[in-house]
Amino acid sequence: DALQLFLDENSEEDDYIELDHGRVERLGIEVDTAISCVESITNLPVQLKEEEADQTDITGDLAIDLINIENNTVIAILEDNTAISEGDIDDQTISIRAFIPEDSRFYGKVEKVLVNLNNGQKKKTENLEPYTLFGNVGDVYKGEKDFLKEGQNTITFTLFADDDLQGTPLGTIARNFTVIDD
Repeated sequence: DALQLFLDENSEEDDYIELDHGRVERLGIEVDTAISCVESITNLPVQLKEEEADQTDITGDLAIDLINIENNTVIAILEDNTAISEGDIDDQTISIRAFIPEDSRFYGKVEKVLVNLNNGQKKKTENLEPYTLFGNVGDVYKGEKDFLKEGQNTITFTLFADDDLQGTPLGTIARNFTVIDD
């Protein structure tokens, strides 16, 4: 789906092939080579489309976990629909952190991340990995107690290539998780 053909039924001159720059790069093809090949095969002009921010998460784009900051241990790896026992977090100082794995499509491209819990309950802008909800200095994390509500919670990480959170985000990755009463 890196290529799309656009045909104008009334005029041959408006027909063109649209090539998605980001998808071509992820396929490991040089963009100039792809354009040349498509133009020579189709005899149609190629227009390069910059990749739009993708709101869907592809497994591995971001590793997200819930941590106990008092002993620096992982309580849970946050994947969609993870269930967390309220007993595991009661009276614990916790935080949520994320890393960009080397095989992620975002690796090496992110300058800033907006971390957002429950649509604004808590927001934090982060510059460096790990990207955390309350901040950190190296391996020393900040956190809070009792900030996760019982029931459904959502954490989002909006990734930006620009240092000032301007422009189109590279993508937004969300995890829905549930805190269950035990």
